[in-house]
Amino acid sequence: MDWQKRATKEKSLREVYWKARKVGSTRTNLVVPVVVVVLFGLLAVGDNCFDLSILPTSALKALLGQVADIGFTLTTAILGFLIAGFSIFASITRPEIFAGLAK
Repeated sequence: MDWQKRATKEKSLREVYWKARKVGSTRTNLVVPVVVVVLFGLLAVGDNCFDLSILPTSALKALLGQVADIGFTLTTAILGFLIAGFSIFASITRPEIFAGLAK
């Protein structure tokens, strides 16, 4: 089977997802989220049962908003850098791509 048929072998996003999980899945990628969920769950239960005020709702919302803002900013910056790098690499290796990008 040539590379063009292998590249378009998956017909749905679900098939691509399951193929990608086999490539980049490690034990750490599973353990870290489980530990974080358990830790926050225990904090929330302890806060609710013993009225400790460990997790004030307003502070938690503000922190989550800040983390989401930083994550979105970093993601778009890294994605822009990767796209720019790929276009430079592609235009250097193949002049016809450079002509297409210039149009």
